[in-house]
Amino acid sequence: MENFYYDLLAAREMGIRTIAMEHNTFAFPLYSGDISLMPLRRIVYAGTDIVTCLSRSDEYIWNSLGIRARYMPNPLTFDTSARPQFKERENKNLIFIARMIPGKGVLDALKTVEILRQKHPDVKLFMLGCFPDPDFEQETHAFIRQHQLEKNIVFTGFTTQVDKYINQSSVHLMPSCVEGYPMTLMEVKSYGLPTISYSLPYLEAGKEEYGTIMVPRGDYRAMAEKVSELLDDFKLLNNLSKKAYDSLQYFDNQLVFSRWKALFLWLETGSEPAELALPSMTAEEKQDLLQIQTHEIIFAADSISFPSCKN
Repeated sequence: MENFYYDLLAAREMGIRTIAMEHNTFAFPLYSGDISLMPLRRIVYAGTDIVTCLSRSDEYIWNSLGIRARYMPNPLTFDTSARPQFKERENKNLIFIARMIPGKGVLDALKTVEILRQKHPDVKLFMLGCFPDPDFEQETHAFIRQHQLEKNIVFTGFTTQVDKYINQSSVHLMPSCVEGYPMTLMEVKSYGLPTISYSLPYLEAGKEEYGTIMVPRGDYRAMAEKVSELLDDFKLLNNLSKKAYDSLQYFDNQLVFSRWKALFLWLETGSEPAELALPSMTAEEKQDLLQIQTHEIIFAADSISFPSCKN
């Protein structure tokens, strides 16, 4: 990872224009345990032409540190013009899509289902992804056997037929400890699937008006409660589902492409296009963004005490 920063320095020394692309959250080095990257990034990024980041809160914190940064969402991995027509959901199937590691909240997803089946005994969770750690795989299956969840959980392993399972589901679970710009969140939106997530307030696409409901990190009981409310009221579920489906218009690849074009134009001409300019914010809005990052840094620094954050 450190080679990335030294490559930036080498390019700068050779007179090459440099763009540093941040593909996670500002606090991620604290989650990864590599705290030395926090000051290293700040030193190296000060010598770049610009830093791109994945959220407005990251954009604000970098600029407040005197480093020129602009929000740049990731491009979508699918063609929005070819996505299926919106359809309402009427089943009690859930879906979880991730690498099967503790940091993605695998066990918390199972605990959510364990609570849900008390009121919704026919609830089913499709879990898509592979286990990179055999020991954790054994631990996970032992939990399922111990809590008699075999009829409620379906593991698919790695699969390219993600659409098959999304089409059979009504709610997407995302009990992750941390995410940068989760493409699974964007993919389920393309099918009109609402998401119940642990609180990651920096996620631009993770707002309730965009079809996502967040609960406190680690609170799988609250996650189960929110899912149960949706399974009890399919009208409520489908209203949230429609919000998720419609929200992709704000993250379309054409918009991403236009922002990249504007950024390169800025580097070429030295004049910043209006569409890249930092948004005008009130003091209260700035304080909200600062608070998001402050809470994230505190949580990340203390994440060792949260089992679900261990990768």
